[in-house]
Amino acid sequence: MGKRGQVTLFVILGIVIVVLVALFLIGRKTIFMPVTTESLEGEMESIKEAIISCGYDNSLNSPNSLLQAIGKQGGYLETPEGTYILYADNKISYLCYNIPDKESCSNRMLTLKNMEDQLNENVGYFMDSCLNEIKNTGNLKSYNIIVQDKPNYQFVIRPDSVVLNVNWLVTLKGKSKDISVSEDKFEVMFDYPLGNLYDVSQEVINGWDVFSGEAVSGNFDTLTYMLAKKGEYKLYLKKPYPDKVYTITKEGNEYIFQFAIQGENRFA
Repeated sequence: MGKRGQVTLFVILGIVIVVLVALFLIGRKTIFMPVTTESLEGEMESIKEAIISCGYDNSLNSPNSLLQAIGKQGGYLETPEGTYILYADNKISYLCYNIPDKESCSNRMLTLKNMEDQLNENVGYFMDSCLNEIKNTGNLKSYNIIVQDKPNYQFVIRPDSVVLNVNWLVTLKGKSKDISVSEDKFEVMFDYPLGNLYDVSQEVINGWDVFSGEAVSGNFDTLTYMLAKKGEYKLYLKKPYPDKVYTITKEGNEYIFQFAIQGENRFA
């Protein structure tokens, strides 16, 4: 029994030694490695990647979640009563309101700036929290992370993509050497053709020729339009009485933009 106890003790001591050596090597790499301008630039690249990861997170009110929501909800994040139709579990905003006793409708006048402003107003809470976690990663490093107090966020909707500009002054400063690296602009790019799909929605509403357009004649020929655009866009029309729901996608991209046309219930 005594020999077995000794063997067990040696095994435990061996495990402890291995763990201590591993911790030493990790600590040497993360804490005691010499700080150079090149190493700080490498760390700044890691911070850029972490910010991009924040942008693509699927949590509530993350940039990615907001972009998905604004597409599925017809360009609006907030949907007050009377401004949307509940269809397929989505609150799809009316982009053209019913005009009593007429086939045509009244354009709600959604703009790209409207959507950018909504996104900018809602992204701060999640991103501030995410960036705060990034800032705290410097506690066990061989450098300090020094940041400005309040980041600024700006969405830019382009035809084929959406960009989130993060204006945030970040300085990495060595703890033992007087060297530093700074960056004040970070970019998160989403391959979402929101600008293109918005343009298509406005052609559906206002018409792309003199014969069609929901706000013009109360009608739009999706097949003719898709043929004219050589299949670049796909339009799907559903008619949950008395309204219409259009869903638009771009060839090769899964992002969707859908919106509703308010109809008149003639049986009410």
